[in-house]
Parts: sequence; C-alpha cells; structure tokens
Amino acid sequence: MQSGRRSILSVIDEYFDGYGDLVDIKLGPVRIFLTRNPEHIRHCLQENHMSYGRSISYKFLAYFLGQGLLTSEGELWRKQRRLAQPAFHRQKIAGFATIIAGAGDEMISSWANKTTCSLSEEMSHVTLAIVSRALFGTDLKNESEAIGRALTIALDEVNRRSISIVNPPMFLPTARNRNYRGAVAEMDRIAYGIIENRKRTMEAQGDSSEASNDLLGMFLSARDADTGEAMSNKQLRDELLTMIMAGHETTANALVWTIYLLLKHPEVEARLRTEIEAIDNDVSLESLARVPYLQTVIEESMRLFPPVPGLERLALRDGELGGVKIPKGSVVNLVTYSAHRHPNFWDDPESFKPERFAGANASLRRDQYFPFGGGPRLCIGNHFAMLEAQILLVKMLRSYKFEFAGEEPIPQIQVTLRPHNGMPVRLIRL
Repeated sequence: MQSGRRSILSVIDEYFDGYGDLVDIKLGPVRIFLTRNPEHIRHCLQENHMSYGRSISYKFLAYFLGQGLLTSEGELWRKQRRLAQPAFHRQKIAGFATIIAGAGDEMISSWANKTTCSLSEEMSHVTLAIVSRALFGTDLKNESEAIGRALTIALDEVNRRSISIVNPPMFLPTARNRNYRGAVAEMDRIAYGIIENRKRTMEAQGDSSEASNDLLGMFLSARDADTGEAMSNKQLRDELLTMIMAGHETTANALVWTIYLLLKHPEVEARLRTEIEAIDNDVSLESLARVPYLQTVIEESMRLFPPVPGLERLALRDGELGGVKIPKGSVVNLVTYSAHRHPNFWDDPESFKPERFAGANASLRRDQYFPFGGGPRLCIGNHFAMLEAQILLVKMLRSYKFEFAGEEPIPQIQVTLRPHNGMPVRLIRL
C-alpha cells in the first residue's frame, strides 16, 4: 500500500528505525525529542501532563485562532472547556444526526451533474456545513471557498514557521506575512459576522429561545461566576474559529483517507457496502450500532492516517523519558502517525485491517491509539466527529462508487494530515 510514498513522515520513521523510539534533534537553539513509545505518550498526556504545555507550534497557531480551546491553557482553558462540554453531551450529539444526514444528502444531490471531483474539497464543504449548522446555528455554505483558502494559507504558514530556525516578525510586510494577515482578516470578517447576527437574533427572541441552545448560544449566554461579565467578542471569535478549524478540517481529512483505503482494499469496501445495505437509509444511533464494521473501518483508517499526525508539547520543567533527560524548554513531539504503526505494538502495522478494532480489541490503550489526543485535553468533539464520519460514509457508499482520477495521494503535513493533491476521484452513480 505504501510503496512509492515519500514524505517527512517517511523520514521520521527512518529516524525511529535507526535510533530507537526516542530521537533527539537540534533545530537551531531548540531541542526536539521525537517519540512513538506508548510509555512516553502516557507520561506526557496523562500521568505527568502538568509538566508539559503548549509548544511553539501552538503559539504560531494562536496568531490565527487566538486563545480558543485548542491553544489556551490553565484556568482560561478549564473555564472554556466547562462551558463547551454540554454542547457535546451524548443526547446533544444524537440530535445532530438529522443535521449531518441533511448535509450529506445535499452533497450527494450536488454530484448529479459531476463525473469527477476533488474529494478533499467535497469533504471540506460538507463538514463545514455540518459544524456551522450544528454548533453555530448558521450556514456557511457561501463562505466555504473563502474559509478553505484562509485555512490553507494559515496552516501552511504555521507548519512552515514551526520547522524554521528563523522566522520574520509578523509585523514585517513580507509577502507571506501579508497573505497570512489577509487570511486572518477574512476569518475575522466571517466570525464576527456570525456573532453579531446571533446576538441580534437572541435579543429579538430572548435567551430562552432555541437560538441559545447550540455551542455559540451557550457561549453568548454564559456569565463569569465572579464578575457576571459575558464573554468578549474576541473570546467568542477565538472559540468560533477554533471549532471551525478543528470541527471540520480533521473530519474531512479522515473521510478522504478512509475512501482512499477502501479503494485500495476492495474486499473491505465490498463487506462494508453489504453491511450498510442492512440499515437502508436509517442513520440513527440505533441503526448505526447494527453496523459495527463501519466504526472499525473509520478507526483503522485513523490509525494509518491520523488526522493530526503529531502532538507537540513543551517541557515546562526538567524531566525524563525512558531514562533520557528532557531539559526544560525542550519540545517533545508525540508522533501519532508513527506510534500507530509501531511494529512492537501492532500486528502487521502497515496493513489495513479494520477487524483489529473489533470484539475484545475494541478498547485499545489511549497511549497506543490516540487519534483524538489523550488525557485532560482529549478532543471535546471526538464523539461528534465519529458520528459525522459514519453518517457521511453511509450516505456516500449507498449512492456512489469511487475510482482514482489522478495520482494516488501522498500524505502532506499542514498541521493536519492532508492528501497533497486533494485526491481527485471519478463519481460512479449506483
């Protein structure tokens, strides 16, 4: 499956193969430790998470996202997490199934006059529609292309700065800085527009209306326990942009890589299609529970191609991993991609085997398999993302077959794990 693949991920795997599970790299003045070992991962994400903070890459990301759930720390993060948690309660998520299914049906209808498409673009459009409707009560369909451009520019710049020794200050009028600031301004325009529209709606209808029941409504209605103050527009903007990026970018990529793997393994695709037929077009939680193979396919896809290929942490104090000293100020990169393929912890790790997540193997250790992170900062939307991926796959596979319409994609890191060519496919109506 992976013959001919060559990317930075291949280079990292060669480092691990040559030097062991912990690789020490100097990048200018910064010392970076790469690890794929489950014990190290458990130490950083769970057992000793207070000793590791957000790394320099998150600081670059904060230029774009601000201080939302992904980039904030300490008491601000804990406060925002508590406010957001009710929006991702199981009952709430179950209610999102109708929104997800509706967006999926719209996407399928839009393919009627198409013979080919960029699967990345299609998945990005549909997941953006879902997150904006479910969490913000609005439809960003007309802004999809603008958001896609802005995210690509921003993520590319964040990735470039995180691996560069010298970065020009953001205030300098370089071409890259101008593009980056333009992307931020575009997302500001969209975010503040959503906030102001919702405020007007809530003022007109009252806080007890349905307008305050989604995530944005909860944030707008929240008041500080000590001061009684509402969240500022800037904080609302930061949380909204965080959810736009984290809530659709990762799921879109997970779906693209799942379709890719199904095309490479027609026997898995055939079994999945047969099982999906049994639930007809019913995508309720109860029906999806009757197709357990669907979830294992997605989980195995995220093992081989985790939407976020690595998690960076900054050592806040001197420590050690596996007997190796980790000086304060060092960056520790938990390479999810490599950990998910570790030959000592996975049988036949390069093969696509959904059954490895079935039955007794369904609950794997979170230091061995962690596509949504782990510890206290486990992704708040993990169950939402899984439901979204399942429903959209049912919708797509019941209506279409896909074929590669270009070169097979190579994984490309832009904070998330994207296919370098957008993965063009032929659409074959069933």
